[in-house]
Amino acid sequence: MPDTFGDLRAQFDDLVGLDLEDTERDALLNEGHRKLATESEWYKAERELGPTVADQAAYALPTDVYRVLELEVGGYEYKPGDRKQIARLNRHEIVLTPGTAGLWWRSYSSSNVQQISLYPTPGTAGTSIIAYVIERPALMTDDADVPVVPEEFRQAIVDYAAGIGFGGDEDNADMRVFYQDQFDRRVIELRKMAWSTGRAVTSWAIEGWTN
Repeated sequence: MPDTFGDLRAQFDDLVGLDLEDTERDALLNEGHRKLATESEWYKAERELGPTVADQAAYALPTDVYRVLELEVGGYEYKPGDRKQIARLNRHEIVLTPGTAGLWWRSYSSSNVQQISLYPTPGTAGTSIIAYVIERPALMTDDADVPVVPEEFRQAIVDYAAGIGFGGDEDNADMRVFYQDQFDRRVIELRKMAWSTGRAVTSWAIEGWTN
């Protein structure tokens, strides 16, 4: 069972029928590591996006954030929303339900930088913005680097890389499908483990809203 990036490299190199450059191999292993950690929703963290700036709605989202699960502003939970809802709120066609402090949604700057935008726009500076997120793991480069997923799931990283590696060879279609299926199954199993506490993401609440 692979424990480190060096183990993953060695196991991939032992696969018969694959002959990739080291840089290609490492890129596939890192891609598999990130997909396993993010699609299973295993790698979570608490990130500070603030503090707020008066009359500023949008705040840059770190590039290693894969998905925002929950967001708090000044200790109050904001619900996930979207641009269409905010437009209707601004036109007073709908209102926030009682007890809802505000909404957040994923937006983009004019230079295509990912952001989190807030409604209502903060009127004061210095308030904390805390996001609970799924992160992309850092790229592994050294043999001693350790994947962020539990040890029993690390074989799936090699499975992913093998599935992509065999994907370019029509003679190995069965091998490609085998390894891809192995990876997909382990993603599902790890996701179940990640959410085994019964934790669920709360949904937004707006009165009068219909799609």
